[in-house]
Amino acid sequence: MAATLPYELLAQIVAYLQDTGIVISLCTTVYRQWQVAFEPLIYSKLNVYSAD
Repeated sequence: MAATLPYELLAQIVAYLQDTGIVISLCTTVYRQWQVAFEPLIYSKLNVYSAD
């Protein structure tokens, strides 16, 4: 079933899951199509820390 989901629907699922607090990066291991849909969300925020 997941293989037949349109990208737009999958993007809505991603947005919903983001609001629930689920670890989004774990969802990328479920199916390759999910990785493509979830990666923009995973890398949308960059945190840089200094050792100083």
